[in-house]
Amino acid sequence: MEDRFFSRRHEWVQKDEQGKVKVGISSCVQEELGEVVYVEFVSLGTLCSKDDCIGVVESSKAATDLQTPVAGRVVCVNERLVEQPTLINEAPEGAGWLCILDEVEEEWWKSLMTREGYLEYVQKGS
Repeated sequence: MEDRFFSRRHEWVQKDEQGKVKVGISSCVQEELGEVVYVEFVSLGTLCSKDDCIGVVESSKAATDLQTPVAGRVVCVNERLVEQPTLINEAPEGAGWLCILDEVEEEWWKSLMTREGYLEYVQKGS
């Protein structure tokens, strides 16, 4: 199975060996946001459905809801982003990850794209 999957709204997800899923935003969309100045997350333990809001990011351009592309329970948020929100700009697919979900649906990846499929999607201007 592919290492990382992407949504049409430009989030990425990556499952670890324990079955938990890390969620972040793609490099492509962080460029559109502009410099991120503030990040806020939902509470730990929040049970989210697919497309639910998991937080808010404010940038030099706008405030944007962060959504989860898969259902699950929020078990960890990236606290570093509260103190250093520009990590989303510097490393959106690395140290700028958003949260970790547990209790993720069994076939969580089926509505998502591989990196290759996502890059084709972005190139088409979608």
